[in-house]
Amino acid sequence: MLVARLGVGEFLVEAVDGGAERVESAQRQLGSAVRPAEVYPVARADLVIGIGGAYLNLLLRQICSVDFAPRLESCAADFGPVTLTSMIGVGVVAFIRGGSDQEPVLTLWVDPSFAHYFWTTLLEVGRDLGAVAVNE
Repeated sequence: MLVARLGVGEFLVEAVDGGAERVESAQRQLGSAVRPAEVYPVARADLVIGIGGAYLNLLLRQICSVDFAPRLESCAADFGPVTLTSMIGVGVVAFIRGGSDQEPVLTLWVDPSFAHYFWTTLLEVGRDLGAVAVNE
């Protein structure tokens, strides 16, 4: 289970590598009356995209002003940093971790109201680079 601190009092909770049961348990606990009075769970339905591969940094240089190169190079086999940024004009949460072949994978959480625009624009930029593979 991934728990990422996004601010002073905001956290992202996500199932990672089959951790759905733990997330469901945390969700039940946060939704119960036992939780602290100042804790407010907010369920979101973001578009979640995982991108990786040899052209990842080149793609990121086209769509984002943050230089991800040092973050991608220092990413260990498990988890790297969480970055709040804007990509192609849309606010995203970006999380880096090592993939199964030790290549870094960038997971993006995107507001669902921008999902179609973000997805189609990302594919267009990727095609222009000659480096798009979509895993369904």
